[in-house]
Amino acid sequence: MVGLADDKRGPGGVGRRAAAERSGTGSLEASQAALGRCYTVFPLSAPTAPRARGRAGAPPSASSPDARAPRREILIAYLHLGVLSAFACAQPLFDLLGRTPEFFATRGSGAGDILLLGLVLVLVPPALLLGIELIGGLIDRRVRRGLHLTFVAALAALLVVQALKGLAEDGGLALVVLALALGATGALAYARV
Repeated sequence: MVGLADDKRGPGGVGRRAAAERSGTGSLEASQAALGRCYTVFPLSAPTAPRARGRAGAPPSASSPDARAPRREILIAYLHLGVLSAFACAQPLFDLLGRTPEFFATRGSGAGDILLLGLVLVLVPPALLLGIELIGGLIDRRVRRGLHLTFVAALAALLVVQALKGLAEDGGLALVVLALALGATGALAYARV
């Protein structure tokens, strides 16, 4: 709803919009210019910090932009951690379990057990990392961001280890150092995006 910001009247006690229409400058631009002086429709820029209270001292509603921004940010952080975790942790385990189906057969695991294991491997690790991140966010927003970048770097390093372990036959310290360096580089690139 449009709120009245300026109740000044034009010549003869007529509102600015009516005066613009009567003066023959009833073009769209003139009307918008007159409305811009009389009415505030929306702020031109987003607030830099979320408001703690609404008009009557009530907290912002769940549908307000201030309330949705942290939820969206948390969902995006979970999805980013989920993708990296799926490639760095879950995929190697799925590959190992796929090559040894007797693991499930000897335990008498049914389709439901296998599906549950798959869901746990994909959904739980990023949820745990995000939980740690949110706890750090209670201290300070920068702590949460630092934890998120640390988790991104660690998961990227695990991904690099998976990719390069076929190239380095003995593995060793050089592979770990290279993976950590590439993981940190990936986290720095992620932070810039």
